[in-house]
Amino acid sequence: MLGIWWSAGWSPFSLAMTALAGLLGGYYWVWSRTRFVRLIDALPGPKTLPLLGNILELVKYTSDRRLYVDWIKRNGYLFRIWICYYPAVHISHHKLLEPILSNPNLTTKTMEYKFIVSENCLGALAGDKWRHRRRLLTPAFHFKILDGFISTFNEKSMASAAKMEEILGPSAGSKEIDVFPIMVKMTFDAISTKLPWARIPLQINRL
Repeated sequence: MLGIWWSAGWSPFSLAMTALAGLLGGYYWVWSRTRFVRLIDALPGPKTLPLLGNILELVKYTSDRRLYVDWIKRNGYLFRIWICYYPAVHISHHKLLEPILSNPNLTTKTMEYKFIVSENCLGALAGDKWRHRRRLLTPAFHFKILDGFISTFNEKSMASAAKMEEILGPSAGSKEIDVFPIMVKMTFDAISTKLPWARIPLQINRL
């Protein structure tokens, strides 16, 4: 029997690859009809390729292409993509994120956090470990702490606005400038001013 197959041009490698392709195709057909996949695909999103999903578009992504901006324009603030068999749901509006972020029960982190932060970092923790450490940090985030910084924020903001007017000059109505370096130096000045041990010259004057 094997001699017949080989004589017809079928080598053992070809048979193995054909069987593997058949198994993958069958698995994908069954998987794509599961309830989980159907629920994810009920969300809007870019077109996908079998087995690959949207991974080819992500590989071609560049900072100039603004891929996610294009997806938001086409699909809205809530859409899904597939990275091979792994789905990712993107939410890009604060009102959609609010019920998720304000829910104290939704603290389970996905596996992506393992690639971004260390295992013991607060951002990667979940459950009781996260609640305990977050409770220790809560007083440090009280809004009244900022009351002592208001005068400094106001002073540095006025200095930054004056620097922008100086750079723009008389053509303020039609000229565009990069405000990022100005905001960076303003932030640095505001922070260093409130540090009693730091005596650092104002950075905004160095622009």
